[in-house]
Amino acid sequence: MMKPMSLKKYIWMLCAIVTGILFILPPDNAADMALLEETYAKNVDKTVSTDRTVFSTVDLAKEMDKEKRLQNLYSFEEKKRADEKKRREEKKIMRQKSGEHYWLAKIIEAEAQNQSFRGKVAVGSVVLNRVRSGEFPRTIKGVIFQQYRGHYQFQPVANGRIHRVSVSKSSALAAAEALNGVDPTHGSLYFYNPKIARSKWIRTRSVKIKIGDHSFAG
Repeated sequence: MMKPMSLKKYIWMLCAIVTGILFILPPDNAADMALLEETYAKNVDKTVSTDRTVFSTVDLAKEMDKEKRLQNLYSFEEKKRADEKKRREEKKIMRQKSGEHYWLAKIIEAEAQNQSFRGKVAVGSVVLNRVRSGEFPRTIKGVIFQQYRGHYQFQPVANGRIHRVSVSKSSALAAAEALNGVDPTHGSLYFYNPKIARSKWIRTRSVKIKIGDHSFAG
């Protein structure tokens, strides 16, 4: 014969049964349902909060992509402005046909058309070194068209090539570089191509440096 339960045990068992039913049954009111939905949303949709604005991870990625595209656009615009400025400067240089820069670019093109940019700057430097030396005419055009004992100093002037060539962008920039003080020849006053030079005198000059096909001498 089973021993009857005490009132205390009976109440405890009844509470346990009721609690289990609450956990098993779905919520039957709006407040409980809202709580479950809020919890689900927090676990499923991870969010990032910045300055009171909440972005999902997808929205954040979109914002980052947008910012990157804007940065690329700014870089493109800056490069475009720089290129336009460079073109304006080059056009300005080429318009100065009666100026010293024009004739320096012309002799560079005529003498060093197939040489490297450094080789072109070097040819321009020789002309400028002559202008500054006091031993030659005091202007660029004067140096280029100088005659000694009835002979022009530069072969392209003698054969007229200087008037036939069109100044390239590279030669125009090389002339500007030389005018800005760049001198890879170390102060040379002469240059020649040892493969084709006929002058015995030019070969007696001390060679300071060789750049491309030309030897530069003092």
